[in-house]
Amino acid sequence: MSKKKTKAKQTIWALLFIAPFFVLFTVFTIYPIVQGVFVSLNRWTLMGRMKFVGLQNYQRLFRDHFFVDALWHTSFLSCLSCRLWYCCR
Repeated sequence: MSKKKTKAKQTIWALLFIAPFFVLFTVFTIYPIVQGVFVSLNRWTLMGRMKFVGLQNYQRLFRDHFFVDALWHTSFLSCLSCRLWYCCR
C-alpha cells in the first residue's frame, strides 16, 4: 500500500472512533442548549402553539425583584465561599 492510502485509511478509522463522541455530545449537550434558547424566546403554555416574544421573557425576569434578590444572594455566597476556601486551605 502506498503512504497516501495508509494515511487515508488511518484518518477514516480515527474519524470512526471519534464519531460516537460527537453524536452523543450533540444529542445530550448541543441540542438541549439550542432547544432551551429557542423555548426561552417564545411564550408557550405546553398545550397551545408557541408565540415568539423575543427577549420579553428576559426583560420580565430581570424586573422581578425575587429573581434579582436570589441572583444577588447566590453571587454573594459564591464569592464568600471561594474566599473562605482560599483563606482556609
